[in-house]
Amino acid sequence: MEFRAVTSEKSQPETFVEDENELGKLLGTLIDGRHIILAVTALFALVGLLYALFATPIYRADALLQVEEKSSGMASITDMGELFSADSSAVTEIEVLRSRMVLGGVVDDLHHDVVVTPRYFPIFGKGTARMSGDTGPGVMPFLFSSFAWGGEIIRVSQFAVPDAYMGKKLTLVAGEKGSYRLYFADELILDGKVGELASANGFSILITDLVSRPGVEFLIKMKSRTAAVRDLQKSLAVSERGNRTGILALSFDGEEPQRIKQTLDSISKHYLMQNIQRMSAEAEKSLAFLDEQLPGIKTRLNAAEDALNQYRLEHESVDLSLETKAILEQIVNLDAQLNEMTYK
Repeated sequence: MEFRAVTSEKSQPETFVEDENELGKLLGTLIDGRHIILAVTALFALVGLLYALFATPIYRADALLQVEEKSSGMASITDMGELFSADSSAVTEIEVLRSRMVLGGVVDDLHHDVVVTPRYFPIFGKGTARMSGDTGPGVMPFLFSSFAWGGEIIRVSQFAVPDAYMGKKLTLVAGEKGSYRLYFADELILDGKVGELASANGFSILITDLVSRPGVEFLIKMKSRTAAVRDLQKSLAVSERGNRTGILALSFDGEEPQRIKQTLDSISKHYLMQNIQRMSAEAEKSLAFLDEQLPGIKTRLNAAEDALNQYRLEHESVDLSLETKAILEQIVNLDAQLNEMTYK
């Protein structure tokens, strides 16, 4: 037992000394490689800073819509209420919001099928243009004068291309005093001037605004309406707030704050307009149904009045039967509903 105790007491200091030696060697290695460690750290910090400066920021616009459960039928007429009731759920309205019926109108209004961007220098040109702000077209001499360096503005109101060129990039080169030229690869397609419709070889374009140095290039592409709607669907997110609240949260992502705000406003507007059109169509159906039913009810009323008059002559009575009262109340209600639907 004593022999084991002595052995144990000697082994502990040896292990402690070995650990100290290992830590010392590790610390010495770190000190010897301090220049490499600092260089790598500085390099990654510089890369992170450059990315933060030149990466394109993505903006998001939000909106809320309230969906109310509604019935297009008239509560006072049970049978027609069953025929025309159309309660809208949040899931249904989300699909309507993302449908081509709504987003197609947005594409037509804001020309989302036309994509036009200045030609920036690769990698850091777009970030440089963003940091320069809107102080006017930037100038970069020597070999890079054809690139945009910030402040360039172009607005295309009309653009049409032959089917064979759909989805292909064309190059628009700014000229002197509002003139420009449109190329496909190195082939000249047409010459134009700002504010005037230019057409040639199946191409047509109307540029309403062009602020740029002469020689700056813009990339322009015409997408199909279906492709434009599909791109909008990718950027649009719609969800219901909470559980069965009827509140829809809309969000739209993009690189241009003003553009995404206009797009989300247009989506909301077209959704509300289609709701109004749908309710108007349902009201017209109800009105047409009333117009069809009213003559038959009036015929029944006339027959009831004739029977009533005959009864009064035979029995010298002036009391109305319960059936006649019900028919009279029904025709009065129908007249009131008809007036209300005509007003709508």
